[in-house]
Amino acid sequence: NQSLHALKECMRHWVLAKEGARVHIPFRDSALTRVLAESFLRDDTLMAVIGTVSPASADAEHSISTLKTICAIAADQGRVRETKQEVKPLQPAPTGPESPKDWD
Repeated sequence: NQSLHALKECMRHWVLAKEGARVHIPFRDSALTRVLAESFLRDDTLMAVIGTVSPASADAEHSISTLKTICAIAADQGRVRETKQEVKPLQPAPTGPESPKDWD
């Protein structure tokens, strides 16, 4: 996706600029990054990137691509933080006349 690639490049250049490098942030490359342009130009901006991966083998290619993108944006391992959250198993919907707002 061209917009996501442009966002990745803007984030990567933004990180370099924060480190003191003189770089041009290419936010004009997509409509998405043009909307976020002010965020890339302000000194008080904090940004977070969240990557969600799947344990399913069918999604391995997408998960690897997501991890590569996150690492490319972060530029070094000191900026990548791993957080695991277990997904609760689905509970069966109650059978009966109860209202959904009464479900646990």
